[in-house]
Amino acid sequence: MTRVFEVGTTEAVLGDGSGCRVVAVSTALLGFTPGCLRLHARDAASDKEFIADVTDLRARQARDLRLAFLPPDSWSSDIGVTVRSFEQRCDGVQIGVFHQGVTVRPGQVVPASMTLDGRDADNDGFVARNFGGSDCRDDLATVFPGAPELCNGQDDNCDSVQDEGYPNLGSACLDASTQCAGTYQCSPEQDSTVCVPSGSC
Repeated sequence: MTRVFEVGTTEAVLGDGSGCRVVAVSTALLGFTPGCLRLHARDAASDKEFIADVTDLRARQARDLRLAFLPPDSWSSDIGVTVRSFEQRCDGVQIGVFHQGVTVRPGQVVPASMTLDGRDADNDGFVARNFGGSDCRDDLATVFPGAPELCNGQDDNCDSVQDEGYPNLGSACLDASTQCAGTYQCSPEQDSTVCVPSGSC
């Protein structure tokens, strides 16, 4: 299967056909590397389906993926091939989808070329919201859904709430060392709050 493509090698062989028919799926990933790529093939005559997930793409920082799909020998010549990309997991946020119909007969290798677009400028594995993803700050790799929420005046975990987990932030306090009134503010480490005396004390 490594010679299905004129350039590059086949990274995954999917399907349980005998190999006399091959759909050579070339997928270009623009702007991001998904956590999961799903191949969904359907036989036009019988409506039978084949679904397989390709994972571990981020570990390899894959940008172009070449898959060989071997249709079951019982399938007809007309096959629909759909490729979906997902942000992190195969059951997570879907970023892109591309569909192509092909006709493949015995002894043929038929190409199917697809492009899946997204934007992950900070390369944290989460696509910018304006490209269908869940990243609220695509310019900061430390900000993404599920990130630790720090005390820093911003929404680190993209839940539209900033500094949750610090309920006394901004409330009045009495500094223990100076006995001066002040307010609770974020600590320099951004992981707690400290009482900061007011300037008039």
